[in-house]
Amino acid sequence: MGKQGAPMTVKGERKWVDYEDFEGDSDDFVALGRAYQSESDGALVGKVGLADCMLMSQRSIVDFGVAWMEKNRPQSLL
Repeated sequence: MGKQGAPMTVKGERKWVDYEDFEGDSDDFVALGRAYQSESDGALVGKVGLADCMLMSQRSIVDFGVAWMEKNRPQSLL
């Protein structure tokens, strides 16, 4: 966990709010994306500018990602 901060509206007033954030590990997101692309027909592949991109339903990729991580990530990273 790490301490983060961001401007937020609190009771109608803009304030800086500090909060604890989790440690993220995105090292296997490319593998997750490839697995989603090969196991699902819901991803459109194309370019945005010069970047290779996939466009898919947020609900679909989140549901797939949760199941994929539970199967493929060490328990200590979940």
